[in-house]
Amino acid sequence: MLMDSIHHKLMSKSKAADAFTFVELLVVIATLGVLAMMLLPALAKTGPNTQAVQCLNNLRQIQHGWLIYSTDNNDRIIPTVGQGPLQVSLLPNPYTDPGNPENQWIYGDVSQPVAAANVNLLKLGLIFPYIPNVAVFKCPADPRTVFFGQTVPPGGVNAPTVRSISMNGYMSPIVDNIQTSTAPLNSNYRIFRKQSDLAVIGSANCWVMLDENPYSINDGWFCANPSPTASSWIDMPAAYHNNSCGLSFALSGMMMPPLVVEASSTRRTRMRSCSGLNFAMGATPFKVG
Repeated sequence: MLMDSIHHKLMSKSKAADAFTFVELLVVIATLGVLAMMLLPALAKTGPNTQAVQCLNNLRQIQHGWLIYSTDNNDRIIPTVGQGPLQVSLLPNPYTDPGNPENQWIYGDVSQPVAAANVNLLKLGLIFPYIPNVAVFKCPADPRTVFFGQTVPPGGVNAPTVRSISMNGYMSPIVDNIQTSTAPLNSNYRIFRKQSDLAVIGSANCWVMLDENPYSINDGWFCANPSPTASSWIDMPAAYHNNSCGLSFALSGMMMPPLVVEASSTRRTRMRSCSGLNFAMGATPFKVG
């Protein structure tokens, strides 16, 4: 009995020595809280980084289709248009008929609710046979919806828009008896009609596709004024990948340069510089003369 009593007392003391005191428990909880606070910012970036990878993969596929189109069409760069009489937002439309000289790389003004969620406008574009997947045209981080920044009308469905990507407006813009001008493109700068035209600047130095800002995206081209005297943006790059946008280059390259972002009083995001690729003031397109 005596041995059992001594053994019981020793075991009780051992258990008491092994247990946490209240103060020690509070210290452990506080330490875990500090570690969680340190990890949360890193974990929060995991989602956007995953979306950025997907966005670059989308650009890679579109850029690949852009190159193959030229291979199949005597070196011709796939045509594009901006605002004007060739803009297609409603179907059917003769400009989308196969073989029509007004055929474009993509159709639809996503700033217009009638076109913003119409996947058939994507499917009729000249590039779609080379990338037959509507999902690649919409960045997963793009917040734009059909009634973006507007009041949804009764019965309206505020669905995501179908496209985030725009093409360099200086790449084969259509000019003919219907679309008589490339304005607001700067006419003092070179227009590229064939892949061979890019030799003057180098394919690796000429961007082709990019994520356009949800506040400026409308037609299928991205319009910028490269003049050194330009003081404002026409179209704007996106900034939803940690203040970056995706870019593709004519040599099949992709990158995601950082952007300097400032929010104006109208809540539109405006970019002041782009890691040396200054769209409003930069070296592309190549100036004539």
